[in-house]
Amino acid sequence: MVPRLLPAALTIIAFAFMAGRTATAAGKQPVPLYVIERDTLQTRNYVPIVNHQTMVVNLGDRPVKLELISKIPPGMNKKGDGYPAFLEESLLADPLFSPLEVAPKKTSYLAKPELAGEATYVWRNVSLPQGESVVAQYDNFFGEAGLYWRDDGFNFQGLQVKTAYHVVKRTQGGSELSLGFEVTNRTGEPVQDLGIGVFVPVRRLLRDSESTMLELDRICTSPNVEASRLTKSDGFGEAAEGVGAGLNVKELAPGKTEKFFLCLSGKAVTQAAASWPILTVTGRSIRPAVWPATIIRPDTPVSEGRFSYLAYNLVVKDRQIFRFSAGGVRVEAAK
Repeated sequence: MVPRLLPAALTIIAFAFMAGRTATAAGKQPVPLYVIERDTLQTRNYVPIVNHQTMVVNLGDRPVKLELISKIPPGMNKKGDGYPAFLEESLLADPLFSPLEVAPKKTSYLAKPELAGEATYVWRNVSLPQGESVVAQYDNFFGEAGLYWRDDGFNFQGLQVKTAYHVVKRTQGGSELSLGFEVTNRTGEPVQDLGIGVFVPVRRLLRDSESTMLELDRICTSPNVEASRLTKSDGFGEAAEGVGAGLNVKELAPGKTEKFFLCLSGKAVTQAAASWPILTVTGRSIRPAVWPATIIRPDTPVSEGRFSYLAYNLVVKDRQIFRFSAGGVRVEAAK
């Protein structure tokens, strides 16, 4: 857990605990529960999904039995390649962030939930011993492939990324591909540990052959980023060699903007191909949730404090691509 104190969040949690104690002051003290919820924006085969994770920590001195209920919003109950997913298939490597330092003696991950009706997940008869925590999580459809696209770039729930791509023919032959990025925080809250990266394929590694699109002779970037040669997916489901560059910002305050650029120079050596730039986004923001809160139903009086946040862990294709042909290289909008 990250021990960063956020006064507003702590006030909400303290108020919830105090309210529970006051309500039952004349009787048995309620069990204090601390609930952390994280919505992580992701993609599966470039289709937007959300990973919804709920941790319930028992801060009391006796066990409690719970029922956890998570409702799927209208229109989001869709199945596809890799979603919905549960258990190991939906676990994230990143630990949960919390403004309070909590160290459960043990954390248990709940089994696949029951499906109540068409769009409600239920975990029944969950035993939560004192000092321990349980985690319920799953991956779910969040929107169609072009959900985040805008005419000038992307909008990730208020985190705006403007892209500008250009091609210039060199007098000595070949072309220079220029990619500019402008990241602005319109969420209303700080975005922490923000990472924005781009990967531009230049050589496709097909299963039975290889195809070079651009024979590189020069790579340049703005001073705030570094470029490197990488092998990743090319946006068409095939492996590719290319150039990657990224910007890392510890905190991007509301309304603030960061910029960087990448340029590639070389000679186009393929007659017909497309290079589809891939954008990656990581980070987190303490802001309103994008998914319904998990309902907690205990078998005994509890005082419940909650903290929720949004995380980014996205890999998306840009709608602008570089098209290679006998006439040279051009930028065009992808369908």
